[in-house]
Amino acid sequence: MNLHPLFCYAVITLALAGSGTTHAAERTPPLVPGKTFIIKFPDMPPTFAEMYDPKGIQPMMSVFLPQNYDPQRQHPLLIFLGGGSGTRGYDPTMARKITEETDFVCVDLPLFKEKLDPPAAGNATSRLIIQANDGKLMWSLYKTMFARLEAAVPNIDPAHRVMGGSSNGAHATAALIDQSEGEIARRFSAFFFVEGGGRLQHYELLKGKAFLMLYGSAQSGKRAAEIHEAATAAGAQATLHEMKGVGHGFPESQYPAVRKWLGLGSQPSSEEEHPEKTQRLKEVGQNKTGTVKEVDIANKRLVVSAPRELTFSVTDTTQITQGDIARKLADIKTGDKVSVDYRRDGEARIAHRIDLQSSSSPRPPAATDSAPTSSR
Repeated sequence: MNLHPLFCYAVITLALAGSGTTHAAERTPPLVPGKTFIIKFPDMPPTFAEMYDPKGIQPMMSVFLPQNYDPQRQHPLLIFLGGGSGTRGYDPTMARKITEETDFVCVDLPLFKEKLDPPAAGNATSRLIIQANDGKLMWSLYKTMFARLEAAVPNIDPAHRVMGGSSNGAHATAALIDQSEGEIARRFSAFFFVEGGGRLQHYELLKGKAFLMLYGSAQSGKRAAEIHEAATAAGAQATLHEMKGVGHGFPESQYPAVRKWLGLGSQPSSEEEHPEKTQRLKEVGQNKTGTVKEVDIANKRLVVSAPRELTFSVTDTTQITQGDIARKLADIKTGDKVSVDYRRDGEARIAHRIDLQSSSSPRPPAATDSAPTSSR
């Protein structure tokens, strides 16, 4: 494995536990290459996602072992934190895709929030933003999760651990750096922010670490440049990357930039060169963008023209967002434009994330709180 010389990493990652998921309580899960296992934490408070959209789902952490996992050597760690209200900790799909399931142990952790104010005029954005006190709460809980992770996978490389996130996940990463009394900075060797993280106060904790700042618009670019400049001045090995034409998002087209930064190569493997890997990644997750033709709330189905009509099953773990605002199936209307991340289960298409991109009728304002420009 040819790792980038600038850093050692620890990464926080969101992902789909698409293949071979094992649930573990107190027992030690089997360590099988290419498989995901889940550890539940029933004694922890509700996750941010559960507070926003109660479904009775316990806090959990999912761990994916790379296809080339070897218990006799150390593996780097990638943790990716999702935006909006975060994930429920059940699927490391994004991390798996970023790394192409190679080298890195990929982990999905949920976000936690101390309190969630009820909706009111003018607080659609502010009530959802991860704040300093939320960082303190998350660190108190993540300590327990990290201990269970290291007990389950004892050969995670302590010198190569990466944490990062997009939007509110970037805010959460910044809050963890600031509010963990330096512990997150000591445990992790590299960090990355995607369209967020502008509330970071203790840039000095980035000294000597690799740091990647990604932004998707001219508006957020100004603040992103300031974050990059402050990190560089503090002694970080900082990189600034523009995601041209992306806006406030983190599409798969930008994963190669993070992959290269991680030292895994600049381009994804071709289907001709690695057909088995390509098929695995297709099974992990696919994406379709189209126009909503039907919303069946009773049967939890969504029909999308993309361009042919496709039916997606919506489960209790499906994440629905509009920008950085968490939504529900009932918020989606016929005629809306949506992007659906899903996986195939036989003939069924199981949606794990639905992004409401444009609506045919008015909605409460979507949050843009995680854009770096508004995160001063």
